[in-house]
Amino acid sequence: MQVVFVLLTLLSLCETTAATGRDRGRDSVRPCARPVNDRRKTDGVEEDSGTDRAGTWHLDFGVRTAYPRLRWTDQNLDRRLDLPLKADLLHVFEHPETPLDRKSEFGLSSLYFGIGRTATKRVVWSVYGGGGVASDRTDQSFLNTALDVRFRYAFYYLGALVEYYPRGTPEAASGLTLGSSLRAGRPFLFSGLETAYISGWGKGDYRVSGLVLYEDAAYVRDWLFNVPIGVGWSIPLSDRWSLQLMGDYRFHFYRPEEYNGWHLMTGLRCRL
Repeated sequence: MQVVFVLLTLLSLCETTAATGRDRGRDSVRPCARPVNDRRKTDGVEEDSGTDRAGTWHLDFGVRTAYPRLRWTDQNLDRRLDLPLKADLLHVFEHPETPLDRKSEFGLSSLYFGIGRTATKRVVWSVYGGGGVASDRTDQSFLNTALDVRFRYAFYYLGALVEYYPRGTPEAASGLTLGSSLRAGRPFLFSGLETAYISGWGKGDYRVSGLVLYEDAAYVRDWLFNVPIGVGWSIPLSDRWSLQLMGDYRFHFYRPEEYNGWHLMTGLRCRL
């Protein structure tokens, strides 16, 4: 419910700000001035009579999914988790859910929010932040034996991105259809710098008749810095809204064998 309330608040802010901007932008000398997105023909060629978006602020919000390498995690799980499973000679226990399973199911996701500005017709910058929490627990029992494995993770991040549009940012337009929106979409390249904090732990125990025969735990507390390099596609949905599809590979300065990896982002951009 809190996420829904935040999204509704952002939508309301966009509507209010856009209405105020339109009122202030009316030309008092030429009340019948042509709309920003109006096009006229000169010598048979369509010409955009509107201004570009330089100087326009925007809000971003969406979902980001990570697919890191997790080499260290894989090695630790092999060493710490396989030992109690080897005692399961009858194979009565299923393999517990681990961070590797969550990764393969694209479950390492988070919400992000950002604000930025169109510097020129081809360059857009943004600052953003976000995070997410998740947990997995596998509690199994058979006769007088039991296996309980738990994982919990939390990650938070702040960063800045610069987007470069070789063909320019998408033109503002209203009344777009699905086909026209896709045709009006523009590709872009982006890079930046991000810092993140990751906190996680894993615990497990193997019991027989209530007696703990094996118990283990691992904790992770890491501050990270990384550089994303990626590509995206901006698809206009209306004169103020656009769909932002982005994918990148992140190069970490600390423990790259664990945290380097791919990221996919799907979000909405509201121009104020």
